[in-house]
Amino acid sequence: MFWYRNYVEWNKLGANIKLNQWLSKSIRFDEVKDVVVTDTTLTIIEKSDFKKVFQTNLINPNDVDKLFTILRENAQLDKSY
Repeated sequence: MFWYRNYVEWNKLGANIKLNQWLSKSIRFDEVKDVVVTDTTLTIIEKSDFKKVFQTNLINPNDVDKLFTILRENAQLDKSY
């Protein structure tokens, strides 16, 4: 995982996400309040209102959609976009 520029690992408790960064960020699904996707960023808002922002401008949009779906389903957020 250290050799890859972009990767996502997840299980039922949380995920490690590395997108266009040197280090990955850890996400716990029970702490996620909302997920917001724009043209160039993916923002994960935690219940403590802390935001984790990932740049997605160099990533395939289909892969961003898959990541969005993984986050929404595992964090048990409502299915509306």
